[in-house]
Amino acid sequence: MVNKIKLSSLSRYGFRKINKGIVALTLFIACKSKHVETGYEITESKKRALMEKALLGNTDAYSELQTFYMLNNEVAEPYLLNLLVANKYNNKEAYFSLYWCLIYSNGGDYSREERLERLDDCTKYYCLYYLLKSHELGYYESNSHCEEIFNSDYDYPKSDVYMDSIKLCSR
Repeated sequence: MVNKIKLSSLSRYGFRKINKGIVALTLFIACKSKHVETGYEITESKKRALMEKALLGNTDAYSELQTFYMLNNEVAEPYLLNLLVANKYNNKEAYFSLYWCLIYSNGGDYSREERLERLDDCTKYYCLYYLLKSHELGYYESNSHCEEIFNSDYDYPKSDVYMDSIKLCSR
């Protein structure tokens, strides 16, 4: 119960918005996972239960899982969850988490723009699609990322532009 209280406190103070430090992409990029001891642990059975609830659309369960992954620097497992939740529920936080997975998948101490430049074109298009989709759905955290990447306060391309590029990449 203590851990749940800590998690709720963290979520209230913006850690949910930071969105979980996910740095892996299981479908496109192979990454290594590091485990950092944080004092917040959940059992495998609780993790499975949260996953099931999240996949059924429970946003509280989704946020708790994302916070767990961020605090424990889990990197491989969350990508698939984010992909499923984003696509099934059009979830703005999940789209942002997918962007986060891709842009931080190549490690190093780089700016967001440098991280994007280090990605192959197809992965870059996915990354920008997910960022813009989260922004279009009103996810506040995406604003500063859009401003930095597109060098603009308001005039961003539509996510569909990058979806079209993804389709061309896949041919």
